[in-house]
Formats: sequence, C-alpha cells, structure tokens
Amino acid sequence: CFYLTQHTSLWFGDPESGYNDYAVDTFTKAKGIKVPVDRKDPLRGKAYAKWLRENAWDKWVQWRCDYTTAFYAQVARKLAAVRSFFALLLADGERPDNPAELLLSRRKGRSLPDVLGVDQVERILDGIDLGERGGLRDRALIELLYGAGLRISEALSLTLEQLRLDEGWILVQGKGSKQRLAPIGPNAAAMIERYRTEERPLFEPKCDLLVLNQRGGPLSRVAGWNIVKKRGEAELPSISPHTFRHSYATHLLEGGIDLRVLQELLGHASVTTTQLYTHLDRRRLQETHRRFHPRENGGRNPGAES
Repeated sequence: CFYLTQHTSLWFGDPESGYNDYAVDTFTKAKGIKVPVDRKDPLRGKAYAKWLRENAWDKWVQWRCDYTTAFYAQVARKLAAVRSFFALLLADGERPDNPAELLLSRRKGRSLPDVLGVDQVERILDGIDLGERGGLRDRALIELLYGAGLRISEALSLTLEQLRLDEGWILVQGKGSKQRLAPIGPNAAAMIERYRTEERPLFEPKCDLLVLNQRGGPLSRVAGWNIVKKRGEAELPSISPHTFRHSYATHLLEGGIDLRVLQELLGHASVTTTQLYTHLDRRRLQETHRRFHPRENGGRNPGAES
C-alpha cells in the first residue's frame, strides 16, 4: 500500500513542488481543457498547480481519484494472478506453502462515470441531423441508451422481435442471458420506429438486428462507441455509451424513483450495485433532510400527511 501511494504521488506531483507534464497532459486531453502555461518555463510545474487550483481544481481532484482507482485495479489483477499461480503450485504439491497469502492489496474504490444534465442530453439529441445518412440510426441508438437505460451491448443485440413500441416496452436480453422488460417513452419510441421504417431499409438489412451499420450488418461495439463520441463529445469530452445509462439512472433517482424499481429497470441482480451506480446531488440531499428531519420541518411528520 505504501508503494502504491508513493507511486501515484510521485507520478502526479504535488502543489508545492509542482505537477509534471505527462500527468497534466493526460488530464487536459481527457477533459478537453487547455492550460495556458509555457512548456519552456522551468517552473511550469508550479504554474500548473496554480492554474488548476484557480480554474479546474474539482475536475483535477476527481480525475486523480479516477486514475488512482484504475491503477489500483490494475495492480489488483496482477496480484490475483500471482495468488492463483502459487495456489496451483500448493495444490499440485510443488510447494509446501503459499507465500502469496502474505501479499496485501489495497481495497479499490468505485469510480462513477460523468453524468449529463438534462439540457445536455437534449442538445445532443437535437444536434443530430436526421436528414444525413445514419442520422436516424444514431438518434435511435442514443434514445435506447438514455430513454431505456440500456447497456451498449443490449442496444446493439436488440432484434426487431424484441420491440413492443406500440405498447411502450422493449424486451431486453441482459447480462447472464437474463431477460427484462424495459419501458420506453412515446417520444423515444416514435424516433426508434421512424428509424426502423424510414432508414433501416435503406441499409439493405442482412440480419434481424435493429441497429445496423450502413452495409446492413450488425453494428460493432466500437462503431457504437464512435457514434456516441461523435454526437456527444462537444458536450462532454469523456462521454461514453455508459454515460447515457448512468444519466438515465441518476435523473430517475433525482426525480424520486424508488431504488428497488430502478434496480429492476437497470437489470441489476443486487440493489447494492444500484446504490453504487447512482448518486444524489447535494442539493436534493439537503432538501430531503430539511423535509424529513423533525427539527427542520417545523415538527411536522411528512409521513403522516394525507
């Protein structure tokens, strides 16, 4: 643990001695930020620190946390391989003990993807030119990710038979071959139906999948990611298909949906996953506290209101 902490601290640098070029470059590329610091300045490390503190400190701290989490995850995978190797030697009688049991690993945190605001989602959807080739397809894909909260793999594996758009449902094949019914709103359903009837036939379909490439075959996962990046990176440089699913969950939770219901909508086997996957903004937490705490709501009991 000491080594890991020292590694990340040395790699990033610190506010006193300054941050290093590679760490700042990696951060700015990930967030689409330009730092106005002269790269020839021998004291640029401290200049980085000053500019970040004044202009992007929250983003810098969050990015460092995410990077460190990913680094610990990488180390944990390597440690798991070492433990498995020595466990096999022990089971085969090649060793009398398992020295890997003495290895300690730091518990890694859970990083959450960025969340789009409702206005950002609307700008992304409205910004797609439905008249260009592939425009309706791209719009329909994003409607599936945000309107129904699907994983990219679920959206790309949807067949025409799984659509119940007139009833407001989609039959989703989720993780572990588990099926669930995902509700879809009328606006999203109408756009998906428009793609299905107007543009999809132009691709000369060679399979019964809903989302196709322009040659009529299955759209690859990489191509799906590229569509999302193309359509949404102006709003969020780090955007991914999962950003829409997480935004879907967050917006529903902020709207007051029950956590158990959200669990069913997302297709999570355990509500614990849903709790880690979603979060509430501070303002809503404060409003909820003021509403329900007996010393903050004038002594009223909201649960007793009819």
